[in-house]
Amino acid sequence: MPKKTIYLCPKCGSTDCKLASPIKSSDIFRINLPELVNNVLECRNCGYLGIFYVVAKDKVKEVQKQ
Repeated sequence: MPKKTIYLCPKCGSTDCKLASPIKSSDIFRINLPELVNNVLECRNCGYLGIFYVVAKDKVKEVQKQ
């Protein structure tokens, strides 16, 4: 059985994220092109828009400490 993965905000370390609105521009790509929208998430904690780290569920606490 594959391990569950979690998205981790690179700015604040939160795991509370959602898919970004295609209307908002991200921190990395000033305009969200349709090809990039599926890879851009929005942090509900700090508002960061961009690409998030993908971490195995059992490693989240370890990564957040770093």
